[in-house]
Amino acid sequence: MGNKHRTHGKRVQFWVKRFFEALLDFAYEDERAIWHSTTELEFAEIDKKILVALGAKAGGNCPLEEWKVREALVYYLPKFLGILEDRRKIKKGRGSELGHFKLNLWHSDKEKNLEQFDKEWQQRVKRLEIEPNSKGTTSYPGLELEAQEQEVIPICKSLKISSPGNGIPKVIRYIV
Repeated sequence: MGNKHRTHGKRVQFWVKRFFEALLDFAYEDERAIWHSTTELEFAEIDKKILVALGAKAGGNCPLEEWKVREALVYYLPKFLGILEDRRKIKKGRGSELGHFKLNLWHSDKEKNLEQFDKEWQQRVKRLEIEPNSKGTTSYPGLELEAQEQEVIPICKSLKISSPGNGIPKVIRYIV
């Protein structure tokens, strides 16, 4: 999973930012969020289920799936943006039910952090636009460059299908 191709387009930026905003909102409401300074925020012993619930809240009508929450915490916030630091004592990766991490924010103000999030994202995407890979060929991680110029807002739609056997319809949500 470490070498999977990750995208950095507007849709990904949208849901990672929504999750980041949910983390900031949670920090003002929960005692497990520890403010060390106005820009240094630590989350101690946060259950994985709470993080997934935050993702659901962040998604609004189209909740963020667990894999998106994991990607935000494992790749986009710590590695791509460099603002999250894993503070678990044992970092085995899988099976850890309690999260412990630190967010290094840019500002003490939530809105300024959200604005800076967009600026940092765009700067880092520009660095990734054309980079040679280990095979000597050129990859284009920012293939959505033309789409990035436009405002993209993911729309969640539902599709009802009937399941074979029990006749109970299932609702499948997807992003257009």
